[in-house]
Amino acid sequence: MYSFGKRIRQVRTQAQISQVNLAKKIGVAKSSLSLYESDKREPSIQTIQKIARALQTSTDYLLGLEEEPSFFLSEFEKQLVTAFRQTPDMQKAVCVLLGISPEDWFLSLP
Repeated sequence: MYSFGKRIRQVRTQAQISQVNLAKKIGVAKSSLSLYESDKREPSIQTIQKIARALQTSTDYLLGLEEEPSFFLSEFEKQLVTAFRQTPDMQKAVCVLLGISPEDWFLSLP
C-alpha cells in the first residue's frame, strides 16, 4: 500500500501536473509539497482537501482509506459523458478514434 505522499505523487504524475503547478494551485510552496510527497511533513486537513480537489480525486484515496483512486469529472466532462451516452453517432466516432468496433464496445457494457 502506498503512503500518503506516494499517492499524491502518483496521482499528480498521472495527471501530468508539475509540483510547481500543483503547489501554486493549492497555495503552498513547492518545497512544502515536496515534503508532503516524501512523507516528511503532514499537511493540514484543509490542504489535503485542496490537494484532492486539484487532483480531482478523493481524500479517502489520498489517505489510504480506498485502494483505487476515485476521479471526479468536471462539469464539462459530465456534459461530454451525457452527450456520448445520448448520441449514437458520437459513440461510433469515439470507437473509431479508439480503434475499437462499436459492436465490441457495446458487448463490453455491464
